[in-house]
Amino acid sequence: MSIKIVSQLIIWYIYYKYINKWGVLMALLETEIKEELSRIIEKYGLFNSSHEFDGVLREELDEVYDEVTKMAELQMVIWGKIKKDGDFQEDVKKLDDTVNSLIKELIQVKAVLMKLDKSTY
Repeated sequence: MSIKIVSQLIIWYIYYKYINKWGVLMALLETEIKEELSRIIEKYGLFNSSHEFDGVLREELDEVYDEVTKMAELQMVIWGKIKKDGDFQEDVKKLDDTVNSLIKELIQVKAVLMKLDKSTY
């Protein structure tokens, strides 16, 4: 087999193993974001002013900050238990739940940004 063919096979392998999965993940996130955008527009309508947008964005970013802070605190708890050879599995579960909450909050932030694009004030 020539080096050119081997190189192509390696490139295709990397694409399907890693890049293609990232594309699938991004498509799923895009679907979630569009659903969240529809939900918030239906519930609250479009923004009436830049001040309203700023207030909503600040609230959502505060929630992102809270989740990131929880993650950092949990990481420190986990590390403390690891150093003492303690059981940290329950804390890892809490960290996993926090990561899921963070993803939801980031979806909401993106939906708020997209809502601004649709708003005319």
